Amino acid sequence: ASEDKDITSDIINFASNDACSKPWECLYEATCASWTLAWYTYRQSFEARWSKEEVVDRTGTLNPGTFLGYCSGSGRAGYTPAALYDPISNYSCPAYGESLTLSYSSVSTVSISYSDAVGHVCSLSLVSSSASKPVARSYDMREWEIGAGEVASSLISPTCSSNETTCTFTNLPVPAASESYVLTSYYHEGYGKDADAARFLEQVTFGPTKDGIDSLVLTGDSNKADYES
Repeated sequence: ASEDKDITSDIINFASNDACSKPWECLYEATCASWTLAWYTYRQSFEARWSKEEVVDRTGTLNPGTFLGYCSGSGRAGYTPAALYDPISNYSCPAYGESLTLSYSSVSTVSISYSDAVGHVCSLSLVSSSASKPVARSYDMREWEIGAGEVASSLISPTCSSNETTCTFTNLPVPAASESYVLTSYYHEGYGKDADAARFLEQVTFGPTKDGIDSLVLTGDSNKADYES
């Protein structure tokens, strides 16, 4: 075990070269090519030691003489993560009215628990300073479902386990430096117009506000009055 820990530390230290980009950034730099090749050679031997080499896709075409097939394109999105470093990050929905930012990178598989009660809605969004884009949601103790929009449209449905009441996402796009995946919980209860409006807004906006509920109820009452008159 001590030897294995030393090998892991060696790999981390091996990547500490301030003169060059990190190898997993897949940025070809001629002056750093020999150092980058040495790192990927080291990674390959490490995976072979752990019997992981055969499950890693090494068909990347970006400078294969340097990146050894581990890079399909420039930037971290083009990097093929090591099989050993593909952990599942487990998350639970935050408390009602609160949000939780996910620590997500290209090497993570994300598992998220269901909504835990009737009336509880938990949403996953890709958030930046200028926009919040819906990704998926779970509500009333149901499995996670993919939403609509430019982010959600590129996703496949998560794999869900009714025994563990979780769903696992394996193909979330890697967020840009200015973006984060955020879980948000909120709760609605009761019946009548306010509850109906809340449920409708959950479907179309991933989260109602009091102003939105009041506006929708008022619009519905007005339209009904116009129709009946």
